[in-house]
Amino acid sequence: MRISFTELRQRLREFGSAGDEMAVTRGKIIMENAANGIAANLAGGSFFTGLLLFLNASTIQIGLVNIIAYVCNILQLFAPLFLERFSSRKRMLVIVRILNHILNIVLIGLLSILPAAESFRVYMILGIQAILNIMGAFTSSGYSVWHIQSIPDRERAHYFSANQRICSTSAHLFILIGSAIADQFRGTEGELTGYLILRAIAIIFAVIDVWYLAQIKEYPYPKSEQKVSLLMLFTEPLKAKRYRVSILVIFLWNLLATTCGSYYTVYLLDTVKASYSFLNICSAMYVPCMLILMPIWARVINRTSWFAAYWKSVLIYGLFYFGYPLVTVTNYHWVYPIVLLALHILSPAINLVHSNLAFYKIPRENQTVYLSFYSTVANIAAILGNLFATQFMLRTEGKMFNLIGIQMHPGQLLPGITGLFIMSLGVIAFFLNKREERLDAIEAAENPPEEEDVFADTSV
Repeated sequence: MRISFTELRQRLREFGSAGDEMAVTRGKIIMENAANGIAANLAGGSFFTGLLLFLNASTIQIGLVNIIAYVCNILQLFAPLFLERFSSRKRMLVIVRILNHILNIVLIGLLSILPAAESFRVYMILGIQAILNIMGAFTSSGYSVWHIQSIPDRERAHYFSANQRICSTSAHLFILIGSAIADQFRGTEGELTGYLILRAIAIIFAVIDVWYLAQIKEYPYPKSEQKVSLLMLFTEPLKAKRYRVSILVIFLWNLLATTCGSYYTVYLLDTVKASYSFLNICSAMYVPCMLILMPIWARVINRTSWFAAYWKSVLIYGLFYFGYPLVTVTNYHWVYPIVLLALHILSPAINLVHSNLAFYKIPRENQTVYLSFYSTVANIAAILGNLFATQFMLRTEGKMFNLIGIQMHPGQLLPGITGLFIMSLGVIAFFLNKREERLDAIEAAENPPEEEDVFADTSV
């Protein structure tokens, strides 16, 4: 059997990279992300919202969960002043992750059974959420820079595709299991027991998460001769011409796409009376869509560009958001799955681009400065988006809207407004893609690519 030179070269690459240290590390990162995602979803998401509803938290208190997260995460801007003091950050970051799991899973679980007034327990839980988000603000960019060391540019699309497929599949599987458990106890005197069982399972995956995290290799961080100063935190990211587009896009996405907040979930649980199992089964439809479409989108991105795929998917994604307001008590069992399936088909492209957005054209030195600024801008935008949602709900509380012959709850109407905002981002991303294509062409002409290394690593 004859083998072409191209096939031989590919086989040599695969053989040479089988024991590659970075490839092994990338596998550990994916396993750690999967375990962390399962733990976070069993202790958070709709189950956390359900726990707050069980404790009779108000709509505003539930909305505060997102606002607290975004406000605290503004502190990410100052994280480099802390992180850049460490020449090696692995040990510190592992310890912080352990504390995070203890507070998020164990302590909040204990607070929920505290023999005290429900309002007191709710505010104590919100206080723990604030502490968790402050801890995350000072360390999240540290995890990102640590892990991105093992993911070279040429492997980004392939790696993020594999990472999302594995992590999303495992997370949705356990969300469905958790939903079955929660629904067994929902509406009974033992409803709280259901949430505590989920947290007990989350502890197991928290241990697995920490075990894999401790095994991820840490490489020396590129350093500049200039010491990180307070002024640099504000100025350096804006000086990076190509990186500014990432900052702009994440600002617009978090500003426009978070204007729905968690109020639509509250509408589905409280008004529509949808079960956890139904909602999470619909959410789990994303898994087969992602498994099929994520590799396709990764190839599309590699053949075209990140933003060429982004503007098209975002524009159509916003259009399908108009289906959410059509979900009512009488038709939710078939309209909601159709709307969500349409969004799931486009989500892989958007999520894949967002996975790499923080690292798109990022300078090599002092990367915590750029990532912290990026995250801070993202959180400020999300605060504004959630404030819009909260104000909308406050000003329309108790009102109903008659649109296209349907009486709409404010939480039901809100996603339609969000859809308009997301479509506007798609239009802006179209022009940004044109700009990036022009700058790429200029850079390619000025810096011709060097000859490709035949034995370069291509494995995940």
